[in-house]
Amino acid sequence: MNTLEAYTPHLLSLDKKIAWALLLLRSSAPEVLADVIGNYAAQIGLRPLNTPTPAVHGKTSGLAPWQLNRAKSLFEANLCGGIGVEEVASACRLSISHFSHAFRQSTGLSPHNWLIRRRVEKAKEMLCTQNSPLCEIAIECGFTDQSHFTRLFGRESGMTPRHWRRMHWIDAPSHEVAAEVAMEIRHDS
Repeated sequence: MNTLEAYTPHLLSLDKKIAWALLLLRSSAPEVLADVIGNYAAQIGLRPLNTPTPAVHGKTSGLAPWQLNRAKSLFEANLCGGIGVEEVASACRLSISHFSHAFRQSTGLSPHNWLIRRRVEKAKEMLCTQNSPLCEIAIECGFTDQSHFTRLFGRESGMTPRHWRRMHWIDAPSHEVAAEVAMEIRHDS
């Protein structure tokens, strides 16, 4: 791809008079035009098509693996609450805003939304294996009350906790038997 072809889309967005002059130059002296376009593009920061964006010094694409593992383990250990983004950011040796941005880059979710999703996952595990009232599960998973739990659970899963429990309930006796069998298998190996 020559210089002219690489920058043609950018040229089309120029003022009509400038574009017309460049087209005239193209027909009479294509080599000169290529130099003019290349110099102009470099001055205003355009890159040819199909060239990767250069890395910007100081920008990160997310958390380092050790930071992501530390953040997730801290959030997991304090799923019920008791730890804020400030403490997790500090443990990762980052400012709060840098941590939040990098966490979102790494997980696709803000720290708060990641924590909500993880709390709902824990609640789902409890809902299909325990017959505890919803208000107890809500508190145990870090939600302020049953209403808060139901609202966020519905947003994440598309149904109420009670409906989800009915669809996924594992009978307690069978669940206990399965756990005992799994323990025996582990013991035998």
